[in-house]
Amino acid sequence: MKHDKLVGEVAVLDPRFNATAFSSAAAVDALTQELETLLQARLRAAVQPEPEASAIIEELRQLGHDLWSFDASDEMQSWCGDWTAPANGGRLFVDFTYREEAPREVRVTFKRDLGPPSSDVVT
Repeated sequence: MKHDKLVGEVAVLDPRFNATAFSSAAAVDALTQELETLLQARLRAAVQPEPEASAIIEELRQLGHDLWSFDASDEMQSWCGDWTAPANGGRLFVDFTYREEAPREVRVTFKRDLGPPSSDVVT
């Protein structure tokens, strides 16, 4: 099963990973696992993991995912939906880890029913 395609030698995520696809409760677990496997392979194959992670996030945004940088360092990036707004069915979380002494990893999770935003968040 093909999960992405090459456009001028650059991998592009398959449109079936669009944000709307994650609205089906039945499909979320399978989509999340497939996306995690695909992204991990891309991150591990990348010459430079940091720009590859950024490119992946941009592709996910183009597929309709609301992703914001939650945390970052020289060895990791964490992305999630806007935590100051209602979840509207759930949020995608993507965590990249690329330490020199360990295999590069990607963790993808989708969380539903996160409730209203906290009243202590300043907007």
